[in-house]
Amino acid sequence: MAGVLIDPSRAPVAFGRRAVPQLFGELQQLEADRKQRALASLCDLMHDPEKLYQAVTGGFVEQLEVLFKDEDSSVRTKTCELLHLLTAHSIGRRALLSSALLPPLSQLLDDSSSSCRRNVHRVLNRLARLPAGTVTNASTHTQYCFSVK
Repeated sequence: MAGVLIDPSRAPVAFGRRAVPQLFGELQQLEADRKQRALASLCDLMHDPEKLYQAVTGGFVEQLEVLFKDEDSSVRTKTCELLHLLTAHSIGRRALLSSALLPPLSQLLDDSSSSCRRNVHRVLNRLARLPAGTVTNASTHTQYCFSVK
């Protein structure tokens, strides 16, 4: 019998519908390594449209704002990567556009971490798409991000 393979860079994940709430709960912890593992596991789960839908409709996306101000740049970077994965689907784009996350997200364009800035740009680029997936005028969304305070 083979041994169990455990990836130390990922958080243990509950089965089924409990996975997303459990991992968002892990993001409330103070330890940066626990947040990083939870974010890595959430990024893996967001490739599944059902998990993405659960994250958006469960009100979990708004909890990410506090991670934008985390002192650990890898937490900020992984949070933006998670948002990038969320915006791959129209429901994620609509949720982010209707949330209060755009102004604090746009502030990360001045982050000290180049990978964080790159991920913010990737998120904003995806937001420049209509729900049907066609490209729209990106300057409209950029102006919105910078005009809201």
